[in-house]
Amino acid sequence: MMSGSSKPTRIRRNDPRWIWGILLLVSSQLQSSLLATEQGDTAEAVSGPQSAERRAFVIRLEGAIEPGLQGFFERSLDIAIEGGAEIVVLDIDSPGGRLDTTLEMVARLRRVEGVEIVAFIRQAAYSGAAMLALACDRIEMHPEAQLGDIGVIVGGPFTPFQYVQEKQRSPIVAQIRTLAEVQGRPAALAEAMVDKDANVFSVTRKEDGKKTFMTAAEWESLSDPQGWEKGPQVLESRPGYFLTVSGDRAVELGLAEATSRSLDGVLGHVGATRPVTVLAWSWVDSLVNLLNSFWITGLLLLIGFLALLFELSSPGMGIGGLLAFFCFALFFWSRFLGGTAGWLEVTLFISALAFLAAELFLIPGFGVAGVSGVLILVLSLVMASRRFLVPQSGDDWGDLGLNLMTVVGALVVVMLAVFFAADHLSTLPLFRRLVLQPPSPGEIDVPLLSGGKKGEPEQPWLRITVGDLGYSVSPLRPSGKAQFADDLLDVATEGEFIATATPIRVIRKQGNRIFVREA
Repeated sequence: MMSGSSKPTRIRRNDPRWIWGILLLVSSQLQSSLLATEQGDTAEAVSGPQSAERRAFVIRLEGAIEPGLQGFFERSLDIAIEGGAEIVVLDIDSPGGRLDTTLEMVARLRRVEGVEIVAFIRQAAYSGAAMLALACDRIEMHPEAQLGDIGVIVGGPFTPFQYVQEKQRSPIVAQIRTLAEVQGRPAALAEAMVDKDANVFSVTRKEDGKKTFMTAAEWESLSDPQGWEKGPQVLESRPGYFLTVSGDRAVELGLAEATSRSLDGVLGHVGATRPVTVLAWSWVDSLVNLLNSFWITGLLLLIGFLALLFELSSPGMGIGGLLAFFCFALFFWSRFLGGTAGWLEVTLFISALAFLAAELFLIPGFGVAGVSGVLILVLSLVMASRRFLVPQSGDDWGDLGLNLMTVVGALVVVMLAVFFAADHLSTLPLFRRLVLQPPSPGEIDVPLLSGGKKGEPEQPWLRITVGDLGYSVSPLRPSGKAQFADDLLDVATEGEFIATATPIRVIRKQGNRIFVREA
């Protein structure tokens, strides 16, 4: 961003903002180069008559419908709309995928206003991809392409896949019928894509000769069956089969508007200005998808937490701090582009770190601030990985469990690492005040006789006996400084915290180590 001041803003090399700036710059440059490259490719591959005057964008949707593809789809749709698109062509070749992801993509399409959405089915649009195509204003298909089979299945790693029961299928049937009716397509045929037991017949209204399609249930529920003539059953809707049709058959049944053997033909039919802008999956999207995966996410968080802990051993923006910042910046960057995170999650994450810092450096013990910091930290990282915090379906519950396991697992591994490295904690400035240091070799060599060696003064700690009274001159967490008469000594409690200027009593001695308790 440009500042309103004429004086340039300088960022020091050890300032973390330069890393965030580089990430944003690289992201914007990659996006710009992607658009430029795709425009050049399209200008060569999709050239044609220049008579049309409607600006068009093409979004290629290939592969399974998963959250990664959804993020790419929504980013590309935003780019097209912001670029002044009048037509958006979805170049679809997909076997379908997750139901919740599909429904969110369909909802996003239905919110678009003032732009004609065209689906071009190049090879296949099954399951969720077929539902996405039915939500478009216009469908064109390759003559040999396939559309349909929206059977909803459930299953998991330990259970076989099976089709859902009527109770779970009914809402999907209602939604698919609504999509078809809104776009002027036969709702009965759309229902047969979801319900393998829906038998569809062609019917003709005797009054005006209008032809349409009805399911057997719709025919039986007619109030005036005498006004209709029942035709033959649609072959593709026979019992036990989810309706699936080719391009030519889809046009014949009214599910598609036309057939085209190439994208160029589709653009010609809709009157698109040439060249068009093609938005395709790139290596940036592959990187975002990889960073959003379970194992990479866990690794990023684990390295980030360990690097942050390492930074405590050398305060200032050192290698540990830079590595931690880089890991968490990559985490939130991938979530931003994946469409699951916003500035709320970043704000919560920073607030959690502030709570933890206050608990460690300002507030004694581990109380409300520390517990709140940990909870907010987990909440921010889980929210950054999800579109909805409250689960709405079985897939949502599975995702929530996986996200929680990833975040909590990384924290547990860090805690175990701290536990096994406890012997080295005394080197960390943060823990130096919490760990009582062993006596130095010089102190060990001091004789335990009250007079010491000839010519040497008596050691102050030798004059202290159990029951002596004094007061703390620094917080005891559990170690610190205490004053006994004229002697200032290192003391420790048995774990409790004692504030500054608190009367204390010596409860026991262990060598040159003095243990005290509040008097």
